[in-house]
Amino acid sequence: MGILSGKKALIVGVASKLSIAYGIAEAFAREGAELAFTYQNEKLQPRVEKFAEQWGSKLTFPCDVASDEEIEQVFTELNKHWDHIDIIVHAVGFAPGHELDGNYVDVTTREGFRIAHDISSYSFVALAKGARDDARRQLTDYSELPGCRAGTAELQRDGAGQSLARG
Repeated sequence: MGILSGKKALIVGVASKLSIAYGIAEAFAREGAELAFTYQNEKLQPRVEKFAEQWGSKLTFPCDVASDEEIEQVFTELNKHWDHIDIIVHAVGFAPGHELDGNYVDVTTREGFRIAHDISSYSFVALAKGARDDARRQLTDYSELPGCRAGTAELQRDGAGQSLARG
């Protein structure tokens, strides 16, 4: 039994064997976690399904992290298989290609910067909100949520004690 035995982890961002998310998923599987995965588009679907299978999972879901509706759908579908989620791995990063070629100040536009932060940063917040909202739908007593104090729902990072989302 590994240190993650019995834990359920959603892995967002596996794109290849070189992905940080690939290494994390490999380690989580080795340590006994039950895994679910998302893929951005149909092109990545067969690749992510193959990775999931090698780690003993059949749980793969489409999710463009720029879409709140797709994020909500991931948790709706995941809810059909799991009664809760313990871990979300967010290993997603993107910037428009033309914003990466040349001097940073010269090539960065306001719109490119916004896109990069929406996909690379805000999407983590959107996933945390999706997990929190899904947990609230499942529970009638919010005190059952991890990190709850006096009936206030707070999902927290392990060990950090800082709230990701407040209810």
